[in-house]
Amino acid sequence: MRRESNYHVSRNEQQGQRRPQPGQQTINGPIFNWRLLLLRVWQGLKRLVAECWYLLLRRRSSAAIISARSAGTPMMRGWINPVLKVAAALVLFFYFTQRDIQFSIQMKAPLGGSSSTAAATQPAAGQMSMVQPVRLLGGGAQPVAQSNNDPEHHRLNAGQVEQYIERFGPVARAEMNKYGIPASVSMAQAILESQAGQSVSAQVDNNHFGAPMGDQTYDSSWRNWREHSLLLLHRTREQGEIGNDYRAWARAIQQIGYSDNPNYANELLSIIDRFHLEQLDESTI
Repeated sequence: MRRESNYHVSRNEQQGQRRPQPGQQTINGPIFNWRLLLLRVWQGLKRLVAECWYLLLRRRSSAAIISARSAGTPMMRGWINPVLKVAAALVLFFYFTQRDIQFSIQMKAPLGGSSSTAAATQPAAGQMSMVQPVRLLGGGAQPVAQSNNDPEHHRLNAGQVEQYIERFGPVARAEMNKYGIPASVSMAQAILESQAGQSVSAQVDNNHFGAPMGDQTYDSSWRNWREHSLLLLHRTREQGEIGNDYRAWARAIQQIGYSDNPNYANELLSIIDRFHLEQLDESTI
């Protein structure tokens, strides 16, 4: 006899497996979430309305701007041109006024007693460590004699000269100790050429020694003094050994053609005598 299999499943059991269990739902087709669908449709409509409204407002604003520009162009042309003309006239006026002021400062010394505000840049610490400030003796400095033969731009202000000597005295002595040029001569040249630091070239370009040094702008006043010392050494080589006599140096500077003034040496000596600049040549501790 054929034995029945232990794995035989009856028809009732098969039907029982197919029947849904209690608590389960039978799905007989696709499910539509009408609530979610309506929500998405509503959001899409809102976005479409917002975009249409934005485009409409943008077109209206563009049309308003174009009409305003076209309507305002004649008015703008009516008042912009006069304003530009007035502005250009003011710029030209101030430009030529400043040039006149600078030219007048270069041609004659200022009448006021104001001193230059910037302090002189000091040389290297090794060169300036032994330099002491100079104190003029003999009752203070005296102004250069203002005779009828003196040019107007050689009339110096005594107060400005004293302040200039106090400011650049250590620099003049440092250059003398390094290159042998008497400090009195260098100081007299600087006072004469820069009008005691009041000239435009001295205040703007840091040039204290006139036209021979006016081919460039210097980073500091001390650099200008150093370049001046090197220039004198180079040009006076043909003069031979000049020594420490400031009078001989004044004549040598005139002979090398430093200035077109035929009385240049005498003017330097006059400044040295009046302001007692020979004290700068005294040895320091």
